[in-house]
Amino acid sequence: MCACELRSWVVAGRGRHMYLEIDCPDEFDHLDGVVEFGSAMQRSDWRGRWERENMPRVAKINRGVRIEPVLVEADNRLEAEYAVTLEQASELHRDRLWEDVYRLLGPNSTSAMLRALSEAKLALPEHVLAEGRPFASFPGAEFELGEEAVAERWGEFGLPDGPEEAPTPAPERVGDHEE
Repeated sequence: MCACELRSWVVAGRGRHMYLEIDCPDEFDHLDGVVEFGSAMQRSDWRGRWERENMPRVAKINRGVRIEPVLVEADNRLEAEYAVTLEQASELHRDRLWEDVYRLLGPNSTSAMLRALSEAKLALPEHVLAEGRPFASFPGAEFELGEEAVAERWGEFGLPDGPEEAPTPAPERVGDHEE
């Protein structure tokens, strides 16, 4: 089992950005890390152009990249704790891109976190869902995301390299990690 914490920090006003911190036993360190969602243009591998007719989509932020607050220090408030299986940790790390345009008051990172947790058979806490409306703490929880983009279409949305490979639940072998 891996420890998993759902945390958030203030974006603006009462609005908060959520992310997961996953910590697995030593032999499964490759499943450790942060899982968060945002606009595809926040990824390090985004090479699209911001255009009105082709706005950035809702996406998982690639591994090793973090979204940080701009104007304030992150308070990193704990929202929930989960014990997750290795399979759930792997599923949470799965790279995702939706065909929906990222909107602050529409489908957004909160909608994506809700979907990712649901697909890993986990749920957002009730207090988060209760604050899922415009100008509340977690706007976007009330919106369903549409279809995920198939890998062959990622280039159309500014991500020509396609999805990153998700870590597998298999134990890490010595020499498998980068120094």
